[in-house]
Amino acid sequence: MRRICSILCLLLVLTACSGKRKEAGRAPSGSSESRERLFVGFLSSLQGVPYDKAGEKMREWFDRYEKDTAMTAVVTRYLYDPSSPYRNEELYLPFVHGLALSEYTPDSLRQAYAYDERMCSLNRVNTGAADFEFETLGGQRLTLYGIRARYTLLLFSNPDCTACKDIMDALSANDVISGAILDGSLAVVNVYIDGDLAAWRRYAVNYPPSWHSGFDPHGVIRSDVLYNVRAIPSLYLLDEGKKVILKDAPGVEVDYYLTNALN
Repeated sequence: MRRICSILCLLLVLTACSGKRKEAGRAPSGSSESRERLFVGFLSSLQGVPYDKAGEKMREWFDRYEKDTAMTAVVTRYLYDPSSPYRNEELYLPFVHGLALSEYTPDSLRQAYAYDERMCSLNRVNTGAADFEFETLGGQRLTLYGIRARYTLLLFSNPDCTACKDIMDALSANDVISGAILDGSLAVVNVYIDGDLAAWRRYAVNYPPSWHSGFDPHGVIRSDVLYNVRAIPSLYLLDEGKKVILKDAPGVEVDYYLTNALN
C-alpha cells in the first residue's frame, strides 16, 4: 500500500521539534501537552511506513493507551478533526475501531465511534473510489469513471468558499499541475453536493473551463454516504484506474504529491 506522504511527516517532525521529545514507550505525564508531544513523536516514527504496517502500529498504540481518554482526544484531534493539517482517516481507522469495541468506551459514545469507523472505511487508500454521476452547468451528465486521465483530482467544493478559491488559485499557480491539467494527464472533477443550485449556477462560471465542474443531481453523495465529506473543501487524488491515492487530503499534501509525480 501507499507509503505515508513525506510532506505530512515533515510537518509532524517540525511540530515535534517545537517541544521536548519523549520516548514512545514511556507513559505520558498528566498534561495534555505531554501527550501531544508523545503522539507527534509517534507519528513521526511512521515516516516511510506502508499503511498496512502503520495500521498495525496504530493498533498497538491503541492497546497501550486504551484507558487514556486524554490520549484519545489527542489522537482524534490530530487524525480526524476536519480542520487538522494532519488528518488521516487511514491511520485513524484502526484506532477508532478499537474505541468502538473497547470495554472502556462509555455506552453513550460507542455508537458514535462505530459510525466514525464506517465513515473511515469508505473509499480507503488503494481501493476503487465510489463512482457517481454529476451534471455540468451546460446540462451534460458525466460520471467520475468516465473521466479519463493519468490522475484525477476529485474536489468537493461550494460557491464562494474562500478555502475552495485558495485551492483553485494554488492549482493555477503551480506550473507542473496547471500544465498537466491542460495536457489532459490530470483531470479535476469539481462537484457541488449541497442543495442551493441557484447559488451554484451563479458561481459556476468562475470555475476554470479545463475542469469538469458539476453538481450531484441525485443527491446520492450525501444521502447514500458515498463519501465521508465532513467539511468543504474535501480533496481526493485518484490514479488512472480511479484507485484512491490520497483521501480527504490537505491541499499542501495534494500539491506536494502531484508536483513530484508529474515531474
